Amino acid sequence: MVRRPLDEHQLASIQEQYRPGVRGHGHRAIAHRLGLPEGTVKHAIQRLKTTGDTTTQVRGRKRALTPTDERRLRRRIDENPFATNAQLAADLGDKVTPRSVTNYLKGQNPPYVTKAPINQEPKEEGEEWKEDMRRFVRGPLKHTPLGTRVYEDETGIHDNKGCKRGRCRKGEKLYRTQPRFGKKYTLHVYARQDSVMHWDLSDKNARDPEILRVATAAARKIKHGETLIWDRLGRSGRCANPTKQHYNPTVLGRFKARGAKVLHLPPLGKYLQPLELLFHDLKEHRIRPARSREGQNLTRARLVQIIGTYMRTEAPTKLPGFFRERANGRQARRDGLI
Repeated sequence: MVRRPLDEHQLASIQEQYRPGVRGHGHRAIAHRLGLPEGTVKHAIQRLKTTGDTTTQVRGRKRALTPTDERRLRRRIDENPFATNAQLAADLGDKVTPRSVTNYLKGQNPPYVTKAPINQEPKEEGEEWKEDMRRFVRGPLKHTPLGTRVYEDETGIHDNKGCKRGRCRKGEKLYRTQPRFGKKYTLHVYARQDSVMHWDLSDKNARDPEILRVATAAARKIKHGETLIWDRLGRSGRCANPTKQHYNPTVLGRFKARGAKVLHLPPLGKYLQPLELLFHDLKEHRIRPARSREGQNLTRARLVQIIGTYMRTEAPTKLPGFFRERANGRQARRDGLI
């Protein structure tokens, strides 16, 4: 229990009532009458006998930073999460060492921890981009029923993917056993709200011929009345009439011939793309752990096995959650992006 300084009335009462060897005038009885901890009364009397000072002291080493300094430290780290301990210590007038800054931050409630930052593109900060996203969500997306949507996206898969973090003894280095360069594949996925409609793992980049090849196979599985939602792959900022990749007239004609519509996301519309979450889940929880367990690069056959199992068994149960978060901009609104 932390001892607090006694006021003059309490000190006078302790001195007046204390009678060594007299029943009812000992430490316990006085503490009970004054409503104080017995240790406080005992400590006050001991100090009175030795030094004549009855002021109680707080146990432990005195903290170098005052509550005001700690509030200032929290404010500085909130304003600049990438500030170093040396910078923060200097900002506090070097009252503590850089190492002590870490200890103070860990002692906050909740504590400050080190995390890998998430990259945020500067363009996503602009009000013009936010307004374009809101207009798209309130317009074309709102009038497209969720059950009729088919999302498509591509992502790169490397055969030397390893875990980002590991464990080792303090002071030792942790090495990731993988070649400097690995083989890159392109994963194409077409998915509905409840299942993966079509997927393809190619060893070529998502150029126009590959988009046409995969889209031709996927078009055979799309249903009449469904809407294919694509990103703006193939449309550069200066191209007024794009004709490549997701804007290839031949590709678009394959889907329209099946009675489907095609809707393109606005610029930087990844926050409205549920498959971004699916790709992250697949890589982090299936491909990376498999590479680390097996200790060697994953072959194409092994990647196909991992991806196929995921698409059949896990994707149908996780896609509804991914759609709820991204399809109508729920996560983007919660994070203040739109």
